[in-house]
Amino acid sequence: NFMIPDSGEVHFVGRTNDLALGWDRLPYAGYALHFRANGAWELKIENGKSLASGVLNKFEKKWHSIELGFVNNSIEVIVDKKMKAKVADSTYNHGIVAIGTGWNEAYFDDIKVSELK
Repeated sequence: NFMIPDSGEVHFVGRTNDLALGWDRLPYAGYALHFRANGAWELKIENGKSLASGVLNKFEKKWHSIELGFVNNSIEVIVDKKMKAKVADSTYNHGIVAIGTGWNEAYFDDIKVSELK
């Protein structure tokens, strides 16, 4: 779960193996899901290419659940228990996860990382 109380953004990164320089420096290896305080979201791959994007209604100053799932070549984005995107990409098939912000205040709670089958 996450909440952006005012302005800024949060980031969920998966299948990365290169966070040494920071998530905000391109190119990074892996997939990144970005949420902005206005409800805009985008799933990107390391080269900056957008795989999916959208805008969430009634987003501001509320807790939101997020699931970023990777199974084989399938990547799913589920927000508040609603499927927002399901895309296929085989560029990265393993790596670590990370969360972060755009140097703004944000809250995270009940973070779980588990194997999907």
